[in-house]
Amino acid sequence: MRVSIIRPFLVLVLLSSIGFAKPTINADGVVSAATYLASGFPNSGIAQGSIFLVFGSGLGPAAVKQASTFPLPTTAGLAGTSIKVTVGSTSKDAIMLYTVAGQVAAVLPSSTPVGVGTLVLTYNGAASDPAPIHVVKSSFGAFTLNQGGSGTAVITTPAFAVVTLLASSKPGDVITLWGTGLGPVTGDEAGGPLPGDLKSLNVKVWVGGAPAQVLYRGRSGCCTGLDQVAIKIPNGVQGCFVPVAVQVGGVISNFPSIPISPNGNTCSDPAGLSAAMLQQAANGQNIKVGTILLSRFTSNFKNTPIGDLVVSQDAGSAFFYSFTPSQLIASRGITALNAFGSCVVWQCRGAACVPDSQALNLTRLDAGSAITVTGPNGPKPLTKTSTGAYTASLGGGLNDPNYLDPGSYAVTGPGGSAVKAFTANLSISASPIDFQAQQNGQDLSGTISRAQDVNITWHGGGSSGYAVIVGTSTSDATSDAPQVTATFSCTEKNSVGHFTVPSWVLSALPASGTLSQGGLSVSNGFLLMGSYPDFATFPATGLDYGFATSLVISGNNDQYQ
Repeated sequence: MRVSIIRPFLVLVLLSSIGFAKPTINADGVVSAATYLASGFPNSGIAQGSIFLVFGSGLGPAAVKQASTFPLPTTAGLAGTSIKVTVGSTSKDAIMLYTVAGQVAAVLPSSTPVGVGTLVLTYNGAASDPAPIHVVKSSFGAFTLNQGGSGTAVITTPAFAVVTLLASSKPGDVITLWGTGLGPVTGDEAGGPLPGDLKSLNVKVWVGGAPAQVLYRGRSGCCTGLDQVAIKIPNGVQGCFVPVAVQVGGVISNFPSIPISPNGNTCSDPAGLSAAMLQQAANGQNIKVGTILLSRFTSNFKNTPIGDLVVSQDAGSAFFYSFTPSQLIASRGITALNAFGSCVVWQCRGAACVPDSQALNLTRLDAGSAITVTGPNGPKPLTKTSTGAYTASLGGGLNDPNYLDPGSYAVTGPGGSAVKAFTANLSISASPIDFQAQQNGQDLSGTISRAQDVNITWHGGGSSGYAVIVGTSTSDATSDAPQVTATFSCTEKNSVGHFTVPSWVLSALPASGTLSQGGLSVSNGFLLMGSYPDFATFPATGLDYGFATSLVISGNNDQYQ
């Protein structure tokens, strides 16, 4: 009798100590299911009634388990996983959508109070440490084809056909953006969908910088937490990557894109994607592309302890990719230039944020051991940093002489296993664009309000080519949020001579932290303007398309407030 009692007791002890590992939530691992934004951004809050994700380890079973019928599980959990969110003295059970060891998706009940709280995930009876969560009323995020919050948005026509680069929309069309985070609804969210136009919400949508008529803003009729925003595309906008942004109650969304063409067929861009390239993708062929950029970045650091300090940095880069048709359709394009008259914002963790193709996991093409840039100041190598990627600082900074002086340049590659020998010719302009930036009719004096438009006028750049306005702001890391960076880029024709960067674009940037460089501490924000000449093309065996250009960009070190 004694043995039969002791054995079950020992089994229980062993199970409690080694049977169920404690789930671990990653640092800053609670994010919007549409945008994945880190908590340091102004639009990173988890909206009432929205779909969110939890990343970590030991969160659920090894194979994904999805809730497939209504009512959706809450307190009882899904395959052993449940989530409780507490704000103040109120706790709510999240509505479970799917669970797997490294990732869990759920809907935050609309009745969850607004504020900073904690999230605890329990799996098989073992609870995680509390993770922070910031609950807000509204913070819309648009889903994208690359499932990373950037690139082409998930858009449908009234007939539920998906809008793509090969079957674009046109001005006057009614389309639907799919996302999450519009705001709370009333009713039993776990019991089924709760569609209805949330007309009380202050929802604004911009397409290519132009306001769009909003026809519907509310939950879908299929799914809990899934939102639809139906709009009419305004006149006067076109391109393969026309940015779209949704603002709800003053909070801006991510900045995906919409393909728009005059006739609604295959789109095209003046720099980058052509109808021929897209037709190649439509035929099921991969697209092999090379891009080369030589750039001079000049910044004026004002009022430092040693006075005003002008620093120029010269850089070069070359990238060689292969896009599958599906990757090309989901991408941000080849040159990352958005449609004329519009702005796009990239938001990234860490101290830098530039457009890239990481979300697509593109195949990179080997073009040799190194690439050489030759110009008025002699040859310089672009170092191979990984397969298909070549970058280098070419000169400038606090210690080295400038390299990219005005003149003609040849970029040559010896050839590799995928891309054979090539030469690309391009030129550097004589001087940067001369521009003036103002807020409220006053010249900027080192600080930029993110709540007010910035009006910019310029001279120079030539009668052709592309003027680009770039602003970037990097936060300081805190105990509550990681360091994050947002960069906006606005594109216009050189010949236009003026542009307004809207406050709703600036509102996506974090407040600027501190940058330490060369023993000096300055604000970690910049406002710059530059000009691209028309893109040159170059041939190479192993590539379908080669693009080369230069960028001379300059501006001031500024504090975004």
